Amino acid sequence: MADEDAETPVLDVIATLTEVGVTASDLDPALQILVRFAALVALDAAPASYLFHFGAGADEGLTFEDARQVLVDACSPSWHRTHRVGELQDRSSTWFRRPRGN
Repeated sequence: MADEDAETPVLDVIATLTEVGVTASDLDPALQILVRFAALVALDAAPASYLFHFGAGADEGLTFEDARQVLVDACSPSWHRTHRVGELQDRSSTWFRRPRGN
């Protein structure tokens, strides 16, 4: 069983930075979290980052459906296209590489 009083200094700092960012902006806090989801996709962030931001978003009234719409409906098609193009570039540079000495 996890200790409820465990110290989490890194998570505490991240939570503080997130809170400051949300309160310092003129954007609606829920919208700001949705924008951050898109940034996490662009950065190819770790899964824990999404969970952390979803927690902050839930505090602002975001639902799982809100997050799904941004991540799956809006971001996923672009993410897949860019990653597939990158993979094709990597493969084509291997396929069409000139042999050394020619």
